[in-house]
Amino acid sequence: MNKRIINALLLIGVLFLFGCPVVNQKLVNTINYRKDLKFKVNDHLFIGVGIPPLSDSYKIEIEAPFELDLIRIETCHREISIQDAFYKKRIIKKRKKYHFVFKPLEIERDCIIEMSALSKSEAHAFGMIVLNNNEYGLASKSICNGVVKTHKGVSLCQAKNDLIQVIQFFKNVEVKGDCPIMEMGDNKFKYEVKPNHCVFLFMQRDLGKRKIHKLHVFGYQKIILRKI
Repeated sequence: MNKRIINALLLIGVLFLFGCPVVNQKLVNTINYRKDLKFKVNDHLFIGVGIPPLSDSYKIEIEAPFELDLIRIETCHREISIQDAFYKKRIIKKRKKYHFVFKPLEIERDCIIEMSALSKSEAHAFGMIVLNNNEYGLASKSICNGVVKTHKGVSLCQAKNDLIQVIQFFKNVEVKGDCPIMEMGDNKFKYEVKPNHCVFLFMQRDLGKRKIHKLHVFGYQKIILRKI
């Protein structure tokens, strides 16, 4: 048999045995990707996005689907980057986990916390934490991406760009926002998810007291594919 044919057959055999090399998806800066980072806040588990119960400080534990090299934490006030970010305890190293305590400053009471988990192999994962505060107390029923939940004060919806979502209140409210929203009657509102981040404020006056509900909407265009 021709020597070249033999070498080609051997190469094909090696590829079948070990598989083709798999690389992580290279992200495009102009595209919004679904937030899917796994994390706990004060022992409450979230995937991608979450609203933890109100607290003076938050113990946050990140668990990435890959070995961590860099964690970036950003609020409306500050940005923190930690290299070689993974959990170390004596000789035990959990390279996929990192935990920290976040104590919001006065200026950060109404912030969101953006978390980015990064690796040198170009694997990435992102998460978002929305903080509640005592200024918001109006309750809502949210229908987001097929899931119905009741929220008090603050709600958060992550869904694919262009999908239709609904939020409803138990009393008459007025709404202001930086994206379009449509009133449907019976204190129900419908909105189309837009790329990136939209914020709506719903206000209701009860015996002269103003009650507020804040809705954060994050629209994504693609999901992240990673090497498994």
